[in-house]
Amino acid sequence: MRDINRISRVLELMGEIWDMVPDWRFGQIIYNATGYRGDIFHLDDDLLEVGLISLENKLITEEKEK
Repeated sequence: MRDINRISRVLELMGEIWDMVPDWRFGQIIYNATGYRGDIFHLDDDLLEVGLISLENKLITEEKEK
């Protein structure tokens, strides 16, 4: 069984990132977080979560460098 807590973690990350880059579309966030080019149906939640964390850290770093 998958970790039920992953849902709130992933949604929270998505919200935080979307607040940073409100002009991006949902698909852009997924793509930029994971580089995933296949059918999103097959994208594993763990991969998405790791990618979202990395993307958020990258955006924070870029903002600090401005």
